[in-house]
Amino acid sequence: MRYVLVLTILCVVISVFFASSFEQVSSPSQPTAPAITVSTDKSSYLPGDTIVISGSVKSVVKNTQLSIQIFDPINNLVHVDQIDVSEDGKYTDSIKAVGTYWKAS
Repeated sequence: MRYVLVLTILCVVISVFFASSFEQVSSPSQPTAPAITVSTDKSSYLPGDTIVISGSVKSVVKNTQLSIQIFDPINNLVHVDQIDVSEDGKYTDSIKAVGTYWKAS
């Protein structure tokens, strides 16, 4: 009986050793920069306020403008604009919060 117990423990130890020796370990991937970033100068605006939008793109495509679309809380399109991106990938735009769909929520 003692022989069977020792043999069983030995088999378990060997199987654990072999299982861990064949385990594939992937190297942690490096975090990548987002393709585009966007931010505003404030978190909320009232009608008539100026909204400053800025950010950067990872890859600049020459002679291609960036489209900015602003939607209200119920998904109505309230503003569309196309702006140029600088050679270093940065952009900025200022718009007025005015028009039919601009309402304080």
